[in-house]
Parts: sequence; structure tokens; C-alpha cells
Amino acid sequence: NTEDSRVSGQGKSEDGKQILSVRVNVLPNVPVTLSMKPREYIEKSYKFLGREFYIDERAYIPNEETEILTNYAISLLDAKMTSVDVGTGSGNIAISIALALPTATIYAVDVDKKALEVARMNVAKHKVENVILQESSYVDDLNISAPDVIVANLPWGDDRHLLRTSSIEGHNHMPHIALFHERGIMGAYAELLQSILKKGWHTVCIFESGVMTENEVQPHIPDGLTWEYLSYDHYSVTKVVF
Repeated sequence: NTEDSRVSGQGKSEDGKQILSVRVNVLPNVPVTLSMKPREYIEKSYKFLGREFYIDERAYIPNEETEILTNYAISLLDAKMTSVDVGTGSGNIAISIALALPTATIYAVDVDKKALEVARMNVAKHKVENVILQESSYVDDLNISAPDVIVANLPWGDDRHLLRTSSIEGHNHMPHIALFHERGIMGAYAELLQSILKKGWHTVCIFESGVMTENEVQPHIPDGLTWEYLSYDHYSVTKVVF
């Protein structure tokens, strides 16, 4: 059969205007993948730890696996402690910690002003008063005493290192700054750890190492620091003590 296979699709915005019209001609029996906008961006909403958050294309859509990192951060903190969420994006980690520990102080920082705008909307949505939003490159621009726990979910991996709930097609619609780092699969975390060292803080940093192996993480941990690789099902968290 030499006839083309044809795939078409369309969608409409809330005002009824057509927002997508696609027709693809391909050879018979060749799979077709269309890069469709993620449902969360269309609905302007996602769920994290059972709560609803606002989202749009200014921020990365959090993965379900990141709930493990967030719960671990909460377990390390108590009511009067201070935490910094580096690369806060839409604010889901910082807000979740703040709701669990309403008398703790949470700094939610990001280098991307647009992402912070989304985080600010979610802070208002969840009516949290113990989250402080600040633009910062890693922790460089923070003028605070050493926090008790730093939690980070920064760009890691590449198109071969993806969480089960991630897809390259979905990434095509997300902010480039929130995706893979130009210095490789651990580049952002290597820079974060150096940023913390420059502060001279005595603190704990936990970060999402995802599907990276312990051997892939180890070369990027500065000499002299104690660290631990925590492995879960197709997921990992790394803890570094300063």
C-alpha cells in the first residue's frame, strides 16, 4: 500500500478560537508522534501532594516523583527551622513545606523572574505567610544566616535521563532555562554546591538526583563533604552535609 497515512488534530481555546491544526503525511506503518501541549498548561493547573497549584508556560511542570524529595525535606525540619528552596519554579516545594510547618521560614528562590511570578500566584492561592520569594542565582544573592536545610530540584539529566513522568514531547513546551543544563547532567548541582561553599554555611543540602546513578553523582560532590545517595524506585535523592 503506497497511500499516505494522515494524522490531524485541532483544539479550541476558551473563547472558541482554533489553537491547533495539524496534518502530517507519513509512510504507511510508520509511527507518528505529535508534540502536544501538556494538559497541565491547557488547564492551568496541576496537583502536588494532593494540592492544586496554578501553572503556565513560565514555569516547569513538577513531576510526581518530586513529592519524595519534598516529604524528605519536611522530615528533616521542625517548626522553628529555616529552609531554602533553590530553583523554586512554581513554588510547589516551598509551599508544601510551609503548609506542613507553618511556623518555619521558607525562602523560595529562582534565577528566573517569570517563574517567580507563577510562584507568587501560588503563594497567594494557598495563603501561606511564611514563604519569602527572592530572585537569586543559586544562593549567591541571599543575605541570611545559614539555613537548616537547602532543598533543590534543578535542571538535571538529559534526554536519556528522564523520570517516568517526564517526556521529551512535554519538555518542548517548558521553559528552556528549567530543562537540561549546558554543563551536563550534574552541571547545575555542581554550581549549587560551590555556591553554598562560598557562603561558608554549616547546613544540609538535599537535591533531586532522579535517575542518575551514585557513580554519576559522586564526581560532582566537592572533596571533604559528607554525602549520602538515597535510592528509591527509579528515583534518587542526594544529601550533602556542609
